[in-house]
Amino acid sequence: MRDHLRRLQPSTFGKLVLTSKIGGMNHKAIAVVDGVLTATKTDETLKTLAFWLSRYGVCVSDGVTVSITSDDIQNYFDPTRPECIRYGYEDQMWLDHDPTHNVIRIGLVSGSSATVPNVFPVFDLVTKTWSFDKPGQPLACMTNIESKAGTQYPVVQVGGGTADGTVYQLNYGIDDVSTPVEMIITQVLTRKAMVLQLHELLIRFKAQNAGVCRLDVLQGDNLKFTRALTMTGERSGESSRRHRFRCEAVGDLIKIRLSNASRQEKMILYEIGAAVKIWEPR
Repeated sequence: MRDHLRRLQPSTFGKLVLTSKIGGMNHKAIAVVDGVLTATKTDETLKTLAFWLSRYGVCVSDGVTVSITSDDIQNYFDPTRPECIRYGYEDQMWLDHDPTHNVIRIGLVSGSSATVPNVFPVFDLVTKTWSFDKPGQPLACMTNIESKAGTQYPVVQVGGGTADGTVYQLNYGIDDVSTPVEMIITQVLTRKAMVLQLHELLIRFKAQNAGVCRLDVLQGDNLKFTRALTMTGERSGESSRRHRFRCEAVGDLIKIRLSNASRQEKMILYEIGAAVKIWEPR
């Protein structure tokens, strides 16, 4: 029995085939991340996970099983959808770990005419949520390199531009190439496809010396109205700037969007209050 158990030690496993169906697209579409939280609030553990890009989605494995973690963006891997990744351009797509923000960054060649990555999903390793990046310069690849001696950060990210062949340093400075990074907060109002009437808004920011935030209210995807909201305190020493006003927007899907793209200003939102009436079916 003791000899039998010795033969079953991990060091004697040899090569294990986890799947004969799902493989990586190319060498730049695979990333191994050490110390990923795989947890619930009551039982947090750290694991080493491998992420890679396949025709079936974004895959993850702990060395024992293979899972698809891209359910929220699976439309990009659905051959019946027009935005599906393009066959024959697998060598152009990429995936890598960004340790600065602890996310997985991906470049997809999406649609029937694209020849370089044009859609850039981002997977947060802590919250396990998906979002999308819109870089000022679309990237053909990304990697982490050692910084030069004397700089603040030991590891920096660099990426290759799809259009100009330039190598860019990422997560550096306050602009996206030459375009200020836009901060956007969007609140969506909906309830079981019922018609809503938004008739009053209360918005409160942290007070600062200067700054204006743009408010857009949309009925579905159609802009209903826009308004500029100052973030400057009304009186010296105030900690917040409050805006309360009546408005009118009607629909089964209403979006309240706040944005700011000035490098000298910060949009620090304390609260959004919305007075909404629901048109109940009769």
